[in-house]
Amino acid sequence: MKKLIDASIDWSKSFSLRPITLSAVLLFSIVLFSTKIYSQLAPVNPPAGGFRIDGGLKANTPSSNEGDWVFGSGGTGDSVVSYNGIPFNTTTTKFIRDAFNSASDQIFTGSSFSDNPNSWKWTTGSATNKCDINNAMFLATTSATNKW
Repeated sequence: MKKLIDASIDWSKSFSLRPITLSAVLLFSIVLFSTKIYSQLAPVNPPAGGFRIDGGLKANTPSSNEGDWVFGSGGTGDSVVSYNGIPFNTTTTKFIRDAFNSASDQIFTGSSFSDNPNSWKWTTGSATNKCDINNAMFLATTSATNKW
């Protein structure tokens, strides 16, 4: 009688992936798909073309016809802030510059993360490096059904 499977071959070793190969495949997958996984296009107006939420600043980048903070060539996507940082509509868009590494920062004092935000206390002083925000922007806009 003929054997269908050769028992002398260790099949488990022939199909196993080395940890380095598995790591390389995982890293390649993260790099390949990360921009598509985390970025979103908010269907709002302004700016024309919606608002790309991806960590970038230029409209029409990486995709054309999508809005963002400042204008970018290559499409019809619009922007909400000029190149020099001045918002086109100061009612809905703010660009705030704060002194970096300054003793005149407004910081929280005597407050805890678990405290009610209405009871947080403010003072003037130096912020820690990881908490010292130099530039901040925000936009309040709407879509057909939502406020953003």
